[in-house]
Amino acid sequence: MEENYNSKIHRSIVLYGAKILREQAQEVDLSGEGVLSPQIKNIIDSLFHLSNAAEGIGLAAPQIGESLRIFIVSAALLPEGEGMAKDFRRVCINPQLIWQSKELSTYEEGCLSIPGIRAPITRPKQVELSYVDEHGKSIKETFDDLPARVVQHEYDHLEGKLFIDYLSPLKRRLLKKKLNQIRDGIEPQKPETQN
Repeated sequence: MEENYNSKIHRSIVLYGAKILREQAQEVDLSGEGVLSPQIKNIIDSLFHLSNAAEGIGLAAPQIGESLRIFIVSAALLPEGEGMAKDFRRVCINPQLIWQSKELSTYEEGCLSIPGIRAPITRPKQVELSYVDEHGKSIKETFDDLPARVVQHEYDHLEGKLFIDYLSPLKRRLLKKKLNQIRDGIEPQKPETQN
């Protein structure tokens, strides 16, 4: 009998300070000939639901307390013209970063696990990723501009890395109080940008 994971698991977004955000996530077992288990399907559904509810454009499994190499990207809530088509939607299971361009771009990033903090982050402008989608199909895809940035940000979560790790030591020190408040569960005030 197939278990109904939807009725058994309530998930929420894990905040800065949680150990799982600093751990390398585990590979998803795809030995069932590309068929995803009900548990994995539920995690994917939770990722989309929580990302949309928080008005995000991406979310990784460690951010909902699951140490698995899965992330989603969805542009559904982005205003038109923000650099991604409204129907842009990806599920990336066991992704591997194959290639990064030498050309870089800088863009302000935030993170649902670090609410209230945004900062300009420089990343490769293009990346190539191999992954398995939600249908069990192996994909190799090149991402450019904003989709490349979001894919890299979410991929970092699978490696135990956060966008604030790209900031200079001085900028991180300036954010220390705010980060400690998030870690300690104190409600953030207003978004703080580090330039």
